[in-house]
Amino acid sequence: MNFFNLKNHQAWLFLGLFCCSLQGFAATSEANTTSAAASLEPSQYLGQIAMSLIFILLIIFAAAWMLKRFGKVNGVAGEQMKILGVMTLGQRERVVLMSVGKQQLLIGVTASRVSLLYELEEPVDIESEKPVRGAFAARLEEAMSRKKTTPVEETSI
Repeated sequence: MNFFNLKNHQAWLFLGLFCCSLQGFAATSEANTTSAAASLEPSQYLGQIAMSLIFILLIIFAAAWMLKRFGKVNGVAGEQMKILGVMTLGQRERVVLMSVGKQQLLIGVTASRVSLLYELEEPVDIESEKPVRGAFAARLEEAMSRKKTTPVEETSI
């Protein structure tokens, strides 16, 4: 019983000394803040603000890079589940053709519900992704090919 009593006294002694040191620290910090506030100029802390902003942006970019690099989260399927096609039926309704393993499923998705519409017995052949062939894409490709074929003439001065 004497051991517990000794520990109790040590705890109270520590708490008392800690409170006394806090009071002394508060008194000295108040004196320092009044003298520091009078001599504080914006040019003194502008660099500190800029470095803090750069540090926060670096943290954000590092987190984004890590999510991109190690983005596999539990619950996200890799090669086993793929969305093969999506057809929008309304503002919030769509039909999704997805592949799960060797099965293909036709799923209806609404704002409040996801339901299996049909399970295909024969898999639908999906063409590989084709590049978008719009008017702008054709003109850009034509301009790029022209630029590659025409040599740049050097003029001497």
